[in-house]
Amino acid sequence: VDGVMQHINEMQPQYAFELLSSAFVMADASDTAYQKRAYQGARISSLTSELPAGVQSLRLQFNPLANDGRYLIMRILYSGDGKMIDLSDLGYSDEQVRQIAIMSARPVGINIVSGPTGSGKSTTLKAVLEQVIRKRNGEVNTITIEDPPEYVIADAQQMPVTNAKTQDQRSEAFTQAISAGLRSDPDIMMIGEIRDLASAALAVEGALSGHPIYASLHANTAMDILTRLRDMGIEDFKVFDPTVFSGLVGQRLVRQLCPCCKVPLETAVELGDIDPLVQERIQAMVGITPEHAMEDRTIYTAGLGCEECTGGYNGRAVVSEIILPDDHFMELMQSNRKSEARTYWFEKMNGLDMLGSAWIRVLQGKVSPLDVENSVSLLQPMPAHKHALEYWLKTLPEFAQ
Repeated sequence: VDGVMQHINEMQPQYAFELLSSAFVMADASDTAYQKRAYQGARISSLTSELPAGVQSLRLQFNPLANDGRYLIMRILYSGDGKMIDLSDLGYSDEQVRQIAIMSARPVGINIVSGPTGSGKSTTLKAVLEQVIRKRNGEVNTITIEDPPEYVIADAQQMPVTNAKTQDQRSEAFTQAISAGLRSDPDIMMIGEIRDLASAALAVEGALSGHPIYASLHANTAMDILTRLRDMGIEDFKVFDPTVFSGLVGQRLVRQLCPCCKVPLETAVELGDIDPLVQERIQAMVGITPEHAMEDRTIYTAGLGCEECTGGYNGRAVVSEIILPDDHFMELMQSNRKSEARTYWFEKMNGLDMLGSAWIRVLQGKVSPLDVENSVSLLQPMPAHKHALEYWLKTLPEFAQ
């Protein structure tokens, strides 16, 4: 629940094995036979099975365990209610929504959303694409290449990667699908995941041929996107060209505190629930926060839970960072001066990283600093954070002087 493991039930092993086998048999996309000791993937969709209202499909991953055990992960993909997802509802601030609007208004270039598995990248891409399509009155041929398609994207042609069992086959099929997409006269193209040199090279080819490209990539931060692409083998003159890679987004999901039972930090400290080293790091963040933003401001941690929440929490929201690279930022990154690039981004481009974005959520009383450390980063500010917070807090009416 909200990304945290919950113990629900236990059952006899034989019943559990039968349950897993039945789930595999229900699948409409899977291997031909269930193999108890093999790694297998499958999908159950609403096209062939009666699923609960609002559930589009179930992605299944079967894994063998030691001692003849079996491990199934089921990922639930929701169809939604047909309404467009608003970026601000996901947790993006008004200023970040403005940045994404600038990013997506560019007629060419690659815009990449990064983060670990389960950080909401697909949801963000869906929201951005549907927003772009709506602004263009549905008059653009939008093609997506996904393995497999996760969400229905209104007015987009969603092409799945099929007939692939092994990782090599999947990579080859993905590359073929991207090539086919580029030959299908796209106005906008979305690549579900850049996973290797072949898919990255095709994304670059699409941008160089005059298309806006959207994609996701597994990288720790927005800046790390460029490093990953270089490591994959994309040439420097392409990776560090702001007309090719025009928008870089990093994001995480952080649990939101229940407003009914959250506890002031001072109370948690008195109860001995906060480690002294964590207290020091929290004070370091307070130290670089503009004084007016701390006036009458209370920092909260999770309570024990109440009727309105689950264990002191109520849902999750995005914590993000966005870079719209310029020539000098790319020059610094290309010459491996990453620290200087970060400072330049903060001080000259009005940037804010995920730690700063998460800290603002802490100041708003929506997120616990403990969860920031668990999900985003240690609370270890840099001098440039002070400048960044001064700028970004001014964009929020509740902190404006």
